Amino acid sequence: MILIRYSEIALKSRFVRKRFEDILIENIRRVLKVEGYGDFKLKRNWGRIYLYSDDRTTAKRVSKVFGVASTSIAMEIESNISKIKSEAVSTALKNIDERKSFAVRVRRYGKHDYTSMDVAREVGHEVKKITKAKVDLNNPDVEISIEIREDKAYIFTEIFKGYAGLPVGTQERVLCWMKDNKSVLAAWFALKRGCDVDLIGKNVEKFKKLLKPWACYRKIDVFEGDIEKAFEMEHNGIFTSITAKEVEDYINILRKRTKPIFMPLLPFNDDEILRKIEEIKL
Repeated sequence: MILIRYSEIALKSRFVRKRFEDILIENIRRVLKVEGYGDFKLKRNWGRIYLYSDDRTTAKRVSKVFGVASTSIAMEIESNISKIKSEAVSTALKNIDERKSFAVRVRRYGKHDYTSMDVAREVGHEVKKITKAKVDLNNPDVEISIEIREDKAYIFTEIFKGYAGLPVGTQERVLCWMKDNKSVLAAWFALKRGCDVDLIGKNVEKFKKLLKPWACYRKIDVFEGDIEKAFEMEHNGIFTSITAKEVEDYINILRKRTKPIFMPLLPFNDDEILRKIEEIKL
């Protein structure tokens, strides 16, 4: 199964957290359906979402849904320490030999008759004895990660990093002024902050296609127009791709603004923007 983690959502109050979790789960479900990932089952527990699939491609794709901090393909077992040791050794034999080093990382939630250190010590001893591999806690070739949550334990060796942020749809709908390819990155940042987006500009359909991998599961409307028309529309904010060196060119527009203008690319130079655009291509 796939273990799905989030980060920023956990900072919210219990009521808001539940609502954000609901939206995130629905977004994950929509992505998998829209992109044809077949049958799947989703469930959740406090702090984690579980997707019952062992497909590496699915794990990597879900990690890129906004709100997800990371995913791992994990083996789900009972949180009995003997079963944890047995499965950890089985995992080690598939990934470790005497030429490799390893480390055991343990996180534990809930009440158990053992500590995280107990598990790490016993599993590490057993793995070392059977594989003859070297223990290296600082820079191991393989990390055996064990997450124990109440009556279940999850064992995995790989983590697919996501972009975290907030689930799309948890914040207000905003308008993104699309004037160049950099605008796609500005809209990406709007999505990452949980905003649903609509697009305004010239030939905006091509920009909508570029955003599809990131928002295929949400509704995006497109409008022909410029920044002046954007101020007349009902959206409560406008995202733009204005950079620090372009601010002077738009100073008159910025001064007479009638709604918030967000400029997420201000901190970046041209090279950083190009690298970020390449990074977010799916």
